[in-house]
Amino acid sequence: MFFENSYRDNQPLTRIGRLPVYGTTILVATIAVGVLVSALAGYGVAAAILAFEPDSFWRHGQVWRALSYLMVEQIDFFTIFNLLFIYGFGRDCEQEMGRRRYYAFLGLLVVTPLLLATLLWLVGFNGGVIGSTHLAIGLVIAFATIYPGVVGERRFLQR
Repeated sequence: MFFENSYRDNQPLTRIGRLPVYGTTILVATIAVGVLVSALAGYGVAAAILAFEPDSFWRHGQVWRALSYLMVEQIDFFTIFNLLFIYGFGRDCEQEMGRRRYYAFLGLLVVTPLLLATLLWLVGFNGGVIGSTHLAIGLVIAFATIYPGVVGERRFLQR
């Protein structure tokens, strides 16, 4: 395949019954709980508390915002597809890349919007970062890079 994984860190973390639990499974479950909390508390309330805002992060020390922004989503038609893309493509990327490389890649996907928002804040633009759509897009691109010739329907039906 694309990566040579000599460490064999591509096995599930654990199993619940017959269901393998990967890091991606935990990530998607965490985001799903955050989406549910956003729906129950209200999108505006969740965004005010959990969204990454550079001013709140750097001046007021609200460090949880560096990760909690992933859990704030406005529930719409695409929310379920976002979670399915993160789970499906993320699990395959985690298996192929190995846990160490995959977590480094996810870290890059999580930190990049924060750095861009901070850079824009430093030059005078206010704003924040909300949602996990960029994770889904990054994982689709990573999957397409790892498996360039795979036709999606056949790959998922052969499991």
